[in-house]
Order: sequence, then C-alpha cells, then structure tokens
Amino acid sequence: MSPPTRAALYSETDRFRHQFNEHVTRRFDVAVDELTSQAQVYNLLSSTNSDVKKTPILLFVHTQTYNTSFFEELFSLKDTTDALKTPIIIWSDRLNRAEISALYRLGATSVIHQDAQTNSLAKTLSDMGEYWFRSVILPRPGFRG
Repeated sequence: MSPPTRAALYSETDRFRHQFNEHVTRRFDVAVDELTSQAQVYNLLSSTNSDVKKTPILLFVHTQTYNTSFFEELFSLKDTTDALKTPIIIWSDRLNRAEISALYRLGATSVIHQDAQTNSLAKTLSDMGEYWFRSVILPRPGFRG
C-alpha cells in the first residue's frame, strides 16, 4: 500500500481547519500537516529538507484578508526549486477581484471562494477533495522529478 498524499494547511480560523479535516483529511487518503503561523508556511517552502517524503505536494492557504507582504513572500519562496512544484490553493470569502487577480499573477494555482454557510463549505471542500485527490494525478511522496 502506498503512503498517503501529503498536504499542508494554513488556516486563519479553527472553524475552517475543522471543516477541512472533516471533509478532506478523513475522506481521502491525505496526511495533512497543520501550519499555525505564517512563519511555518515560510519555513515549509524555504526548507531544503532532505526528507522529501515529508514534503507536502499541495499547500492550502485559508485567509480572511489579503495580506500583501505575506502573499508576496509566499510566492517568492515558491520560486525555489522544490517549492516550485508545490501547487498553492488559496481559500477566502473576502477577496475582491483585484486581490484575486494579484494572487494569480503572483503564482496561485487556484483561488476558491469560500461561502460562509457551513453546508456550502462542506460541499465545496468535498468537491475540491474529489478534484485534487481523485481526479488529478499527483506525484506520490518522495517524487520530486
């Protein structure tokens, strides 16, 4: 049996983290590293960790506000060799069109609008999990091609 897909989640709210775990982590074969600070996100992308099996192949960022310095730093780190291959999926319910465009210019793989209603969030998370963990062919842990 192959090891689970590794992903990392940085969320500004416990509610989103709980919903993500309920509708993604438990439903799909995913090992999720929960990051609790922006510093941990930076460390994840900037590390030259020799244990590539622990390097996540997807990074989910849930944010309630557009923080220019955080996103500029995040995507500048994505330009490093290993991090370049890490898709970054941004979730928010408060970004305007200009901020969404800026995220794509910086290098976001996807920007997903998060509806504040719990039932809608659960469905969106399930759909996202189906897409990323069942439809998309992701490299297995340890592959950095």
